[in-house]
Amino acid sequence: MDVNEVVNQYNIYTKSLEYIVDHNGAPQDKDSVIFNMIQLLKDFSKSVKETESPEVAEEVRAAVGVILDRDMNYFSENVCDFVRLSKDYTDTSLAPDTIMMLYNRFSKNLHDQLPQQGWGKETKYIIYNSLMELDKMVIKYAKDAAARKDIERMSQLIELTSGDNLNIPIVFQLVNVFGGLNPELDKKMESIMSENKLAFAKWSITRKSSRTYDLLERPSMMSSFLKGKVSRISERYGLTMQTIIDELLKSEGCKYTDIKVCGEGGYSVTYKIGGKVLKIGTTRETKKIPYHRRIIQPVLRQEFESFKDENGDYTIVDGRPSAGLFVEVTDRVEMNPEKCKGRLVDIFKEMYRDGVLWTDAKVGNVGILKRDNEATLGRGDKRETLDVDPVASGMYGKKKEAPLKKGDIVIIDTDFIYKVGDKDVIWGVDDPGSTEIAECKRWYEEQERKKGHIR
Repeated sequence: MDVNEVVNQYNIYTKSLEYIVDHNGAPQDKDSVIFNMIQLLKDFSKSVKETESPEVAEEVRAAVGVILDRDMNYFSENVCDFVRLSKDYTDTSLAPDTIMMLYNRFSKNLHDQLPQQGWGKETKYIIYNSLMELDKMVIKYAKDAAARKDIERMSQLIELTSGDNLNIPIVFQLVNVFGGLNPELDKKMESIMSENKLAFAKWSITRKSSRTYDLLERPSMMSSFLKGKVSRISERYGLTMQTIIDELLKSEGCKYTDIKVCGEGGYSVTYKIGGKVLKIGTTRETKKIPYHRRIIQPVLRQEFESFKDENGDYTIVDGRPSAGLFVEVTDRVEMNPEKCKGRLVDIFKEMYRDGVLWTDAKVGNVGILKRDNEATLGRGDKRETLDVDPVASGMYGKKKEAPLKKGDIVIIDTDFIYKVGDKDVIWGVDDPGSTEIAECKRWYEEQERKKGHIR
């Protein structure tokens, strides 16, 4: 299929569409023309993939860029068609300006239309997943540019996601992809991040407080998500989160471009900031935990807003269910599964004898201390040991005893920790090929039977 032939045919469709719009033609006629336009581009895309010709691919980039830039307004009135079009081009070699044009216009169109549209759940899933596909497309392009050390294209992507088109979620991902590759790029990204640190703080809250379910069920929340924020919870705690991040950066001697994602679970995202980790999420199974020296000592482990109340009911704030906000700051540790795996059951027994029940004995939930197990801030000679308030630490019953030393094993996932005798205890599930949790549970039940606590 020749490029010129496609463009000429597409222009015919465009003129038909213009005529229908200008003369208030029937909606079905307009939809029919849009369908033909999209089908033509889909067929063209397929033929290009089959040719694998760099020259044709370059012509496609130019042609598609012109077409989409010119006719985006037509598609904006029919978001689902636009969604399908954008997804069809996810795997093609689009130029970065075309990629970001798709992303930015798609986000804006959805933001403008979502609150007014009575779409069903299936359509909302299509929209949400398409936005995620576009996000992947941008990062895929960024990784390719980084692998090629193409400074011009990397710089172009940074420019396209900042300024009037500021997109904090993508900028932060670019920081993680491009960081350290070029001093000028690092300087540019640091400037963008530091100038928009409140927006970053709000988005860091949004990442987990905006669950997919909420986005699909509540269009107003999805429209806010597209702008990189969630309306109420991020607005309420955005400044608090910015202060926490700024204090950690200052304490660790780091910049915003030094912040890296080092883990993501179902309820939280973990960031690495120097020698500290910052976990931001929605909730914890155990919000207040008993002290034990085998547990990593937090600088902060606090629930700012509850997802559910003590009765298990959803917390209602301002007339809406709360997504919850839980923040934790601790030291980084060395992850060494081989060294830790054989110690899990012994650690469980040690804690049980001290009156603490750890029900999620997995190798991924422990680490090896890089320094003594104390809550500290600062570096080197300026490091200060903190006497953290129980409310801020989320720990009760702290004892005055010598801390575990560098090289000792500690629990770093502080969920599923109870006081022996607590009711409604939840046990974790062993990873495939592991039996430590099952073994711990059997031993625990044997001890409790001996005491007459269970039959």
